[in-house]
Amino acid sequence: MECPRCVELANGSKPRDGWQKKYYETKAREEAQFLRSLESHDCVKSNCGPVCTAFDW
Repeated sequence: MECPRCVELANGSKPRDGWQKKYYETKAREEAQFLRSLESHDCVKSNCGPVCTAFDW
């Protein structure tokens, strides 16, 4: 084996997380934050019109 990473793995090093893990964790966190903002939105306080446009950006 000539690849330094292959040697590390052969010696018992743990595999590294790929980009997917960080992407899906970030996506889940952003979606949860958005859902919390939807649940806490008050159209009366925000003075929304007949159609709520609070999250149309």
